[in-house]
Amino acid sequence: MDYNKDIINHDLRKELWKFPLYKDEDLILVYLNRNIVYIKYASLNHTNKYFDLEIKGDTCDVRSTYIENEKRDSYKDLLADIIENFCFEKLNCKTFVTTPTILTKRNGFWQRRGFHFMNALVLEKNLDGN
Repeated sequence: MDYNKDIINHDLRKELWKFPLYKDEDLILVYLNRNIVYIKYASLNHTNKYFDLEIKGDTCDVRSTYIENEKRDSYKDLLADIIENFCFEKLNCKTFVTTPTILTKRNGFWQRRGFHFMNALVLEKNLDGN
């Protein structure tokens, strides 16, 4: 698939409008390296929200997601929904993988979202029904 970083940036910003903590000045970086897309989202004013993604083929590796304050679980879920929907609809991802942090592993965040352990470290979720 041919990717265009300006289109990815524009489309992701449109999706992030659904996220109450999003600000226009937030940073979105898109790097293209052959057929791999790297996406980084971060707040410039606060370090309280960010994510890093690596897309290879139809797999999105959610490298990190972070929203400060455990009381904001609804924000974490919404941000995860935005990531999944964006990558599924705009980047044709069918599989999501992540290596959970100790906190997300302990509270079962990714498992509640339909992810299951592939091995001791990596969680996976398939959207294509397989």
